[in-house]
Amino acid sequence: MKHTQSCRSCGTVLEHTFLDLGTSPFANSYVKIESVGEMEPFFPLYVFVCSRCLLVQLKD
Repeated sequence: MKHTQSCRSCGTVLEHTFLDLGTSPFANSYVKIESVGEMEPFFPLYVFVCSRCLLVQLKD
């Protein structure tokens, strides 16, 4: 089952990737001194543009 994302403004299904920023860890996350050598989790950053109202937004 594929989860579809809809526009936060008008509700249209988001189909057009505006920008693919790759993957990134959480911003402003505090890394404890004990965890400095460990790998942080990374998450995809896709920016979409709504074909109806042209709102540019992140997907989830």
